[in-house]
Amino acid sequence: MPPQEGGRAVRAVAPAGPLGRVGRSTAPDLARGGLLLFIALANVAVYAYGGETGLGGRLQGGDRLDRAVDLLTVLLVDQRSYPAFALLVGYGAWHIVRRQQQAGASRGEARAVLRRRQLWLVAFGGVHAALLFEGDVLGVYGLTGLLLPYLMFRRRRVLVRWAVATAAFCALLLGGGSGLLAVGDVLGPTPGYLASVPERLGFWAVSLAVTPVAPVMLPLMLVGVLAARRGLLDRPAEHLPLLRRLAVGGVGAGVLGGLPAALAVAGVVDVEPGAAYAAMETVHDATGVLAGIGYVAALAHWSTRREGVAPARVRRALTATGSRSLTCYLLQSVLFAPLLAAWGLGLGDGLHGARAAAVAVLVWAATVGIAYALDRAGRPGPAEAALRRLVYGRRAG
Repeated sequence: MPPQEGGRAVRAVAPAGPLGRVGRSTAPDLARGGLLLFIALANVAVYAYGGETGLGGRLQGGDRLDRAVDLLTVLLVDQRSYPAFALLVGYGAWHIVRRQQQAGASRGEARAVLRRRQLWLVAFGGVHAALLFEGDVLGVYGLTGLLLPYLMFRRRRVLVRWAVATAAFCALLLGGGSGLLAVGDVLGPTPGYLASVPERLGFWAVSLAVTPVAPVMLPLMLVGVLAARRGLLDRPAEHLPLLRRLAVGGVGAGVLGGLPAALAVAGVVDVEPGAAYAAMETVHDATGVLAGIGYVAALAHWSTRREGVAPARVRRALTATGSRSLTCYLLQSVLFAPLLAAWGLGLGDGLHGARAAAVAVLVWAATVGIAYALDRAGRPGPAEAALRRLVYGRRAG
């Protein structure tokens, strides 16, 4: 007998499963696949140890090539890739809820599915941090995304106001913070794996605890919701002029705003830690939000272009990686940690800019190859399959 509410039978709607390969939009997955390279370049610095760290958490020393790579990484990657992914989290959240509603679920039921997914992301992040990587961001995305069900159906101007207000709040709260500070500055190398587990988990828990106080990613998630409501990434061919403006303006602002901090980290300009560098860092992080939007727009624009055979294969490989972004993100840590951590092979000892970037590119390329092989076999990523089963039930596994 169906449950009763107010004397009326309440229809229970099973949650609609996730979109299959045919129903997915290309642009968001292409963006995720490409931006995972930036995630790898940003995260590899966490594993560097064995020397004195300077500005931006980079190891001091190294040659001119190392410093040039550090400059480019700070300028183009640091605090730019995670904001871009936050936008894509908001985009995906909107489509998860809309898919539930299209399957007949009420707004409340659809919100419940999204909340369940966000909570499981937090759980995935906790396991990731405990086992491999204290800088995990899944928990931050999951916890911050719990606010989305209560905001995403508001009028456009309300979402804009929320985005602007939370961005301004975070700028005031975190001004002069440690946006360029590597995790290695807080946690030193721990030679024993078992001893490293509570250290990683503790660091992750602290970063998660401050998320409700400083929801740095919320403004970008709301931008992602607005982009999804407009169909900006679902139908990029209809929005090419806007995508071009966002790409040029966002990336341009990120380069201009990030240049002072990048020059300081690379030692091109002599800046001591203090108020001057803190101001550079704040501008760097703030313009990184704009750069993240610009990167997503640029990759969405590229997704509309007709390509030859070789570039088309590259695009398919990146799209396959993006549709398995959770698996590939976790796989980066599976490869990084045993190779670079002190409790593993210890190759992170003295890991300067150029060698770190080379390791990051190789690891990212390996994940692309694995994702492409899974795509050709018609199989999802194992992390995506597990998350879908947990959120949607056994029939979605």
